[in-house]
Amino acid sequence: MDTDVVILRRVGRFGALYLLVTCAAAVGQQSPRELTLAADSMSVDLQSGSSVYKGLLLSDGTVSIEAAEGTSAVSAESGQWRLRGGVKITFDGAVVSADNADFQFSAGRITAGEVLGNPVTFTGSAADDADVQGTADRIVYDGLTGMLSASGNTSFVWEGQTVDNCDWIYRLNEKMASWVSDSDGKCVMRIAVQREP
Repeated sequence: MDTDVVILRRVGRFGALYLLVTCAAAVGQQSPRELTLAADSMSVDLQSGSSVYKGLLLSDGTVSIEAAEGTSAVSAESGQWRLRGGVKITFDGAVVSADNADFQFSAGRITAGEVLGNPVTFTGSAADDADVQGTADRIVYDGLTGMLSASGNTSFVWEGQTVDNCDWIYRLNEKMASWVSDSDGKCVMRIAVQREP
């Protein structure tokens, strides 16, 4: 049996194809949220529901994701995105950049994700608006708790202090971080001290 495939290419002067995917909320009288996407091009398998997007921009209104390529397996209310190349995830006040990522969504909301890179980089701010930066091999996003959890070759830097060799958790809403030593030993904190001449 042949599979129906629709291929849409760049349209218009600005070169973006916009598609609005509305996902109905499954809980009570809750109003539906929208998962929106824009892509330079896309290919959709109409039988299986799988899609391939080039130059992808994806947002649920809280989390925005950019990637060179994204593939998805989607139903009316939930699905999964596999993202490759130049992945950039923007949260309120924080950005995670990586090579690859997998994200799940449900009821029009991005609910969870795993970001992999060499390294994955993180920038955000502390509660006092000081800049913070982190790196890791892997960062996991939990949409329910609003947390980013980093593991593997980790580092976290803020206001002249660096914590290495420690898995870290960043709470997006509170702009707070905490650390737990990985299996290789204790957390190592380095503090930059400025000496007077």
